[in-house]
Order: sequence, then C-alpha cells, then structure tokens
Amino acid sequence: MVRINGLNARAAGTKNVISRNKMAIVIDHGGYSIKIGDSSSQTPSIVENVICKTKLDRRATFIGNQYHHLSDKTSLCINRPIQKGYIINWSNQKEIWDYLFNSNEFSVSKIYDTSFILKKKT
Repeated sequence: MVRINGLNARAAGTKNVISRNKMAIVIDHGGYSIKIGDSSSQTPSIVENVICKTKLDRRATFIGNQYHHLSDKTSLCINRPIQKGYIINWSNQKEIWDYLFNSNEFSVSKIYDTSFILKKKT
C-alpha cells in the first residue's frame, strides 16, 4: 500500500516509512514517458523519455519535451533509451535523469533529503 498525500507512505513489500515532514518524489518510469511528482502534488509532471538530435548538427540535443517548440521536426533523430520495457541505452537514460533532477522543479538541492518511490514494471 502506498499513501502519499501528506500522510505516512510505505512502499509495498518494504518496512521503510516516509514521515509527514520528509518529501518523497514519486516516479512512474515508462518507455514513452516519465511521470514524476513530489508527494504533496496532486498531478505529476509528464516528461517524454526521449533524446532528440538534429541530423545537420549532432551537437544540438533536445531532452524530454524540449523538442516540441521546434517548427521543423523532420530533421530530428529520435532515441528512446527504453525498448520493450528494458533500458538499452544507459548513457542516454542517465542524461534524461540528469535533466529531470537538475530542472527547477526537482533540483538536486531538494533531492538530498528526499525519499523516492519508484513504480516497478508489473
């Protein structure tokens, strides 16, 4: 049982309890998108689990939803690090995680005193 909204939360199968005053980040990690939010929020942020590079300039990298603002998406090489439920490109997946945890919403400074609840594949 996992209860999160301001109450104590316990991941199923564990004895670790998250207290009321300690923030927990909940992650539903999928092959297409990552849903991430802190335990106090009602709705998670949804970030595409993707890295895009332009064919002309390989140095131009777009992570997650960053490529949505581009007017011409035909020149993009799209890489999804997870296929059939398994991580096949660890370096790209790490780059996406770094982007997530260094963003304003989930900055590294908040993470050091944070518990994580990660949904596993069922």
